Amino acid sequence: KSLPHLLQILTQYGILECLATHLFAKDILSLARTAKAAHQAILCSRESRLNLLKKTSCDGIGVRIRQVSHRKSKFFYAFDCRDNTRCGAAQEPPNSEMYPCVSCGVTTCQECRTHCVYQSHYQLADEEDELPCFSGFVLLDEHEMAILSPEHLRESGSWTTTVSLPHHDQGFLDSPLDSGAFSSIELIDEIIDTNLGDGELKGTNWSGSPHPSAVVQAFWKVSERRKRNLCKGCFEDTMLAACPSQGPCCCTLRSHFLDRWLCLRCYQREEKSI
Repeated sequence: KSLPHLLQILTQYGILECLATHLFAKDILSLARTAKAAHQAILCSRESRLNLLKKTSCDGIGVRIRQVSHRKSKFFYAFDCRDNTRCGAAQEPPNSEMYPCVSCGVTTCQECRTHCVYQSHYQLADEEDELPCFSGFVLLDEHEMAILSPEHLRESGSWTTTVSLPHHDQGFLDSPLDSGAFSSIELIDEIIDTNLGDGELKGTNWSGSPHPSAVVQAFWKVSERRKRNLCKGCFEDTMLAACPSQGPCCCTLRSHFLDRWLCLRCYQREEKSI
């Protein structure tokens, strides 16, 4: 029995590629479920599936995950703060920086991918001689953190000319806004470039600060939960036996989260699998 004319058209791979540029990943997968022929054309091989998925547009799921996970502090509502969390595909014009997730292959924009620090909120300066205020979140931790720009500490670099654009993974991180705890501010670059194989993430040592400090606590929870501590004998018997070239961990938060274009849905899957 011959296929319906529409299905014959949809199963032509060249047409599928053109169609994918106007769809989200979930639409491609839904189309694959409509008929056996469509399923074979779309999911016949891993290469075919990934090629179609990377041609789709970001569906904004990462932004929705952030909105559920991140909790605005009382200061966001008390002052004239603004939220610049918006999917790149929904921006005008659309943000062209979108790439396939390294884990699932789904096209993901800059705002829907995993960042170590999201600079999500800002407050415009009240006076010309004042600086705008910034805040955001560590990964998917719920607490809103104060973020200082280089200008706040008289460092080189300016954020004032691009205040509407997020400055993810940049600047200096301060304590959670709703917390009464005082901790030393930390340069975000130093946090995310710390060799986690050398020990626990500590940040700046200050005698009055608890360990981990309020500034690095969210990072500390994620990094410590993902570690596997082995004695020398177990390491040699298990890890080296399975992979002779494998050495002790020397990764950083940057190498694990920023050097990989990872969507937030896959980040959540990683967290649940630990």
